[in-house]
Amino acid sequence: MILVLISLLLVPANGVQSESKPAWRPASFHGLIMGRSRRADMLRLLGRPKWTRSHNNGEREARQSFNNYEGIGEFPGDVTVVIDGRG
Repeated sequence: MILVLISLLLVPANGVQSESKPAWRPASFHGLIMGRSRRADMLRLLGRPKWTRSHNNGEREARQSFNNYEGIGEFPGDVTVVIDGRG
């Protein structure tokens, strides 16, 4: 009887350990996927930004464009989408 009770206590612990972890995926926001979406995707999904500013340190790949949106998303406030020189 004690052996049955001990084995019943061990079964749930083994079941929890055998659960698989969810697969890793890049972050996404309103259909934009980090590392995959491009500027054209941003404009298609979110429309034109309220303002855009670029920062360039001399290299094309290092250039970044900051695109500011207001009133999108689930929370109040601004959303800034940053696109690198390849995007």
